[in-house]
Amino acid sequence: MASPVDAHSIQNHPSSIFRDSLTHFTAIRATSNYTAPNTRGKAPIDILIPLLKAFYDEEGAAKTLWEAGHPEQDATSTMVVELERIYPLTKIARKALVEVFYEKGDWEQVLSSQGNEHYLVRPYLGRNRPRPVGKGVSVRNFPVYLEDVKKVGVDVGSLARELGKGYGAMHWGVGVNGDDVEFVFCTTLLQPDDASDPIRTTRIWLLDFGKCDVRNGSLWKHFSEGYMQVAETIIHVKGLSNRFSAQDFLREHEEYAEDILI
Repeated sequence: MASPVDAHSIQNHPSSIFRDSLTHFTAIRATSNYTAPNTRGKAPIDILIPLLKAFYDEEGAAKTLWEAGHPEQDATSTMVVELERIYPLTKIARKALVEVFYEKGDWEQVLSSQGNEHYLVRPYLGRNRPRPVGKGVSVRNFPVYLEDVKKVGVDVGSLARELGKGYGAMHWGVGVNGDDVEFVFCTTLLQPDDASDPIRTTRIWLLDFGKCDVRNGSLWKHFSEGYMQVAETIIHVKGLSNRFSAQDFLREHEEYAEDILI
């Protein structure tokens, strides 16, 4: 489980590759005990995080995570991170979704485009699609919005629940805010990569941790002050002061958070 030392290392280090990779590694470690079917409790995390495999410098030489974040040359040195391979959606799924979101006259062009061979879907449930899909829109990183998810028959509640688990893992397992992380629909192999006809299954993957920050303590102070003002007023008006205390509730929450993150 993540510690405050892990969190501050993520926030304060100037190298973006080190920060992204350390958060990524911590996320894998923090969620490993809660991934189905080997889970503690009743909330298994079905979201996958690609494994960190290797780091390379500009010359192609392998580096450790520490060396990648502390280049000997200068701060502009180029480093490359190798992650576990994420497989695109199947051709059948790509064809079905193209037929849903594109005009019929654009199907052939979209499906035959070399840039559209690898089809990944990124769900965004917070809003509806801002504009219609045109043939120039790539399916390589295709965004699907709330109305889109409903249109293809995916259960919105179940999807939102899984995304919530991902953010729960970020907040409580890693100790970061989850800013700008990406959830992606793609596939994973159920057989070895070299199998003649590998079987794949569609899963949600979580990636891109470069902009994550440690949960802000000063913001929590302001939040809790506002929470207390309204909660205590409502409790008093309802005549519940002898049964409930907003201050005790927040104190228990803070103690619980400290136990989880430390």
